[in-house]
Amino acid sequence: MELDKMTRMMESFSKEEHVQLLKIILEKDATAVNENSNGTFVQMDDLCEGTMEKLHKYIDYILLKECDIQRVEETKEKLKHNINE
Repeated sequence: MELDKMTRMMESFSKEEHVQLLKIILEKDATAVNENSNGTFVQMDDLCEGTMEKLHKYIDYILLKECDIQRVEETKEKLKHNINE
């Protein structure tokens, strides 16, 4: 996954997901993180390969989770519709 695409995806994540991403980064790449009054910023170019791999896996997990939730919601709506007929 290219860096720009990965960054755009991460921007759309929830606060809890951002916290998890930051925990992954801080495990090995604390120097890539800068904090100020505007928030926490990560220099993605400075992350090691292992951290990038963990981030990819976590992003894949989030996307899979979102797809599963969407399927469950669709099934729920179909069931509601069938019950109301």
